[in-house]
Amino acid sequence: TKTTAPPKLLDLSQLSVLISRHGYSNTAILNTYQQMYQAGIVSYPRTEDKEVTIEQYEELLPLRDDIAKVVGVDSKLLTHLKPRSKHISKKAAHGANRPGLVVPKSLANVEAKYGKLGRYIYDAVAKSYLAILCEDYVYVQQKAHMKSHPDFTGTSNMPKQLNYREVFNEQSLKDKSDDAEHQNDHGFSKMAAGFVYEGANPKPQRPTQAFIEGFLKKWNIGNGSTRVSTLAAVSEQKNAMMKKVKGAYELNELGRLAGYI
Repeated sequence: TKTTAPPKLLDLSQLSVLISRHGYSNTAILNTYQQMYQAGIVSYPRTEDKEVTIEQYEELLPLRDDIAKVVGVDSKLLTHLKPRSKHISKKAAHGANRPGLVVPKSLANVEAKYGKLGRYIYDAVAKSYLAILCEDYVYVQQKAHMKSHPDFTGTSNMPKQLNYREVFNEQSLKDKSDDAEHQNDHGFSKMAAGFVYEGANPKPQRPTQAFIEGFLKKWNIGNGSTRVSTLAAVSEQKNAMMKKVKGAYELNELGRLAGYI
C-alpha cells in the first residue's frame, strides 16, 4: 500500500493548460484572471511563489466550506486541516495562485460577470486549493513477472481511497497519451502468455501546451506567469511565430524563418 500527498497549488501556466482545452487563448485567460483578481475573487496572478505562508493558509481556511459549496465539493472530504510542509513557505510575498477572500455566491454568478472562462478559472483554482485540505491518495501497488521470464516485470496501481483525487487529479495536467500512471487497474491474473514484440522508435512528442509546460517546468525556465505570457506573445500576438493546430503548436512562416536564422 502506498500513498501520495496532494500536489502543490496550480501555477498560472498549469491553469492555462487546463483552461486552454476549452478553446480559450492564453491572452484571454490572462486578461480574465486579472479582472477576477481585481475583484478579490482570486489571488495575485503574476506570483513566483509555489507555496503560501502559514498566515496566508490560515487566512483562507475559514472560507473552505463556502468555497467548496460554490464548486460542488463535499466538505466532508476536507479533513486534513493541518498544513503539509510541501504547501508552506516561510517567505512568500504574494503566495501561490489560490481563491481570493471574496467568495462568489455561485459559479453561475461568476459566469454572469466573467463568462464561461471565468467559471472555468474559478472552478480549477478552487479545487486545486481544496485538494490540499483532503487526505492522501491511497493505492495498492502490485508487481508481477512471468515464471519463465523473471527479468520482465509489470506494475499495477490499484486505487484504494481516492481522497484528494475526488476533488482534483493532477494527472489531468498531462496529455491523455501520457496519462498512464494510476489508472483504474485491477491487478494481475495468475496466468499469462509471452510473445515476441518488435520495438520501434516512438514518434516525436507533439508540442501541445501540456508538453511545453512540462518541459519548461522540468528545466526551471520561468515561472507560471511568464511561461503563459511568453507563449501568448509568440503564438497569439501581432508578430506571432507559431499557431495552434488541432491542440498542438506549429511554426508559421515567420517562425520557420527565425529557426533558420
